[in-house]
Amino acid sequence: MTSSSLFKMLPSAAPALADAPIEIWFNDIPLKVPGARSVAAALLASGVRRFRATPVSNAPRGPYCMMGACFECLVEIDG
Repeated sequence: MTSSSLFKMLPSAAPALADAPIEIWFNDIPLKVPGARSVAAALLASGVRRFRATPVSNAPRGPYCMMGACFECLVEIDG
């Protein structure tokens, strides 16, 4: 099931975030993501929708609150 992201960059914010793309690896896949963004925002901008899976049912999880309060976008960085 594919859906468009509910998160959109505000037009007034675009010039401030127009840094050169950076290269990262996500789940052993190299990605070029926009610089000057949070990890969640950069992954969403590059098309990643599933950040993790629940331990019991393996249901996909991704950003919900975009503040780090709900842990739905929890990822492990650098091991």
